[in-house]
Amino acid sequence: MTTKPKKKITYSTDKALASLKPKAERYPAWDVRIPGLGVRITPKGIKTFNYVYHFDKKSTRLTIGRYRSAEDIKSGQAADGVNFMTLNQSRKAAIAAREKIERGINPGAEKQEAKELERKAETINELAEIYIELHAEVKKRTWKEDQRILNHDVKPVWGKRKAKSITPADAIKLLDDIAARPAPIMANRVHSLLSKMFRWSIPRGYVASNPVEFIEKPGQEKMRERALSAGEIKKFWDGVADIDYSDDVKLALKLLLVTGQRRGEVAGIETAELDEAGGIWTIPGARTKNGRSHAVPLSDLALKLIREARMEAGDIEGCKPEDVTYLFPAWSRKNKLQSLRPDKLTTAMTDEAKNMIGRQLSPHDLRRTASTLMGAEPLSVPRFVRDKILNHSDRSPGAHYDVNEYLSEKREALKVWGIFIAEKVEQPSGKVVAIGGRRK
Repeated sequence: MTTKPKKKITYSTDKALASLKPKAERYPAWDVRIPGLGVRITPKGIKTFNYVYHFDKKSTRLTIGRYRSAEDIKSGQAADGVNFMTLNQSRKAAIAAREKIERGINPGAEKQEAKELERKAETINELAEIYIELHAEVKKRTWKEDQRILNHDVKPVWGKRKAKSITPADAIKLLDDIAARPAPIMANRVHSLLSKMFRWSIPRGYVASNPVEFIEKPGQEKMRERALSAGEIKKFWDGVADIDYSDDVKLALKLLLVTGQRRGEVAGIETAELDEAGGIWTIPGARTKNGRSHAVPLSDLALKLIREARMEAGDIEGCKPEDVTYLFPAWSRKNKLQSLRPDKLTTAMTDEAKNMIGRQLSPHDLRRTASTLMGAEPLSVPRFVRDKILNHSDRSPGAHYDVNEYLSEKREALKVWGIFIAEKVEQPSGKVVAIGGRRK
């Protein structure tokens, strides 16, 4: 007795496809227009498009996507992350697959290769490490700050996700959450870093787009105007002595105010940069923001702080004095001798500034204080000289022809600035002499 062959179920229109009902077992239905294209319908009514073809004398089934009507897709009923498509879209996909076969390309193998590449695609954790190693460490003096931000604000949230999967909606949520801590300025920093990391990653094939590109920074930044007044210098100086931090942090904070230099430049001072006999600290271009070597004359007060720091550095446990190459040495987590971390100074100021002077300040505000008070009476240091002390880039016409370091002008200005501070905190007998000849 012969078994009667099952009737082949077909469809030609979207209406006919939508009307196919589920059965107790999964069954196929075939498109009458495109040979090899059909759907498999599960007992739950799920309809999945497949394209059956022959390649190298083998029959292969290629899964194309899951069926949804055009109306359902437009209404959003299909927006659950599955690759949904209409009947017309399935036909276009089948025709594209057939064209590849005609060119000798196996679309099924190609899809498997794409899946394997996706499986091996970098996670945010991996991309962050690649970016730091290949770009930030090579190009940026502040790469450790990039690393800190990624470790603290990005990896805990996105770390295990594929970098290619991050969407603008993901980026908006991350930035909004940081801004709501509240940390709107940090949210801006994360925005800038992510945008840079994704832009760098696109031409290298790690990601296809920058999800931060069209997102505005969440925080409104204003030019800071915080600085110590002349009357607050003693409060700050005495307050630093009482904070619950190590002596190297205390001395570095004072040196920030006395020299007017950046926190990273002060925290990372190498003993080879210091000529105490000549009263000069030379910061190499590799450690300055503008990439140019910068000579900083040292006042008597600055030299006093440096001598104290040298004594502290000579007593570092587990190290011979001749092996200490930093003015403010510290042990890393990997038991490697390094310089004091700049962010340690920021943390100290964040924790203690209100206790010292009754309001918040940052290490950069000490640099601003130096510039502001040097420019005010009784010191009246010209802005041009103050800019030279701060190592600001001069973009005025003809500036690139001027290679003069104005060392004598800087030395005189920092000398009177050191005396000014010393008078406030130690009340010496000497008088403060203004650059313009005025006396206090």
